[in-house]
This record gives sequence, structure tokens and C-alpha cells, in this order.
Amino acid sequence: MSYSGTTAATTLVNPPVKVAGSIAVSTVNTSSGLGGGSLWMYKTSDESTNLISTGYFTDGRLLGMRSGDILMASISSGSSVGLLIGVIACATATTNYACWVASTGAAVQSSR
Repeated sequence: MSYSGTTAATTLVNPPVKVAGSIAVSTVNTSSGLGGGSLWMYKTSDESTNLISTGYFTDGRLLGMRSGDILMASISSGSSVGLLIGVIACATATTNYACWVASTGAAVQSSR
């Protein structure tokens, strides 16, 4: 299932969910935009390469995502399941709310 933002039809909505806020962040680096620190969870059937495509979460900033947040994604496609853990980046333009996984710390793929 590809990403559908909060403005999608009710049956298509699949937003990431914030499960913890500002974990382990003692300083905010506003010059680099790495002021995040929240933990997000997401479930999808998209390939992990889609999640690292610029602008994947079209309404990420509206949901509260910030650059530096962490995303844990459960990926299930056919007989394969996987886990992606990465750092979020968000567009800086005020009119662009897009966020994506900018850096993957771990990607685990397995089959059922």
C-alpha cells in the first residue's frame, strides 16, 4: 500500500503514528534542522526504497514530523517482511510539508 496522507479517503488513510516525543534530545540544532527526537511507527507494503524517496510523507510536517525524528517501519510485501529504521528529513519550505527517511540506520529483510 503506498502512502496516503491524512486528507485521503477514510479507507485509504495510512499515516505514521508518533509513539514517543523528544526522546534523548538535550539540545536543538536549528541551523541544521535536526531538532527532532520523536519516535514514529509506520506499516506499509511499499518497498523500503520508496520510504527514502524525497517527499514520501506528503503531509509529514502537518502530522508533527521534524528533521531528526526516528522512524521505525514494518514492511510487508507478499511473503517478505522487513524492518526499516531511519532518521527523518523534512522539507524546509513553509509551503512544502513533505518528509522522508533521509538515512537508514538499519534495514532487515526476511521471508515468512
